[in-house]
Amino acid sequence: MYGVAVAALGMLSTIATGLAIDAYGPISDNAGGIAEMAGMSHRIRERTDALDAAGNTTAAIGKVNVNLIVNCNVFLQN
Repeated sequence: MYGVAVAALGMLSTIATGLAIDAYGPISDNAGGIAEMAGMSHRIRERTDALDAAGNTTAAIGKVNVNLIVNCNVFLQN
């Protein structure tokens, strides 16, 4: 039981980071589209392209973290 408790505590300690990463992804991913629709300069669009790449990466990392946490919780409940 001690091992299960330590594993659960480890998963719970990373959930805040996972949720923060998951929330940051779509915000930075949409920055390029917002800048383009607002008619901002090409220089701004270059900056938002870097944010777009970071947003795609963080969205992928967030999905993996959340899926791991959910799958481990389902495994431990069975």
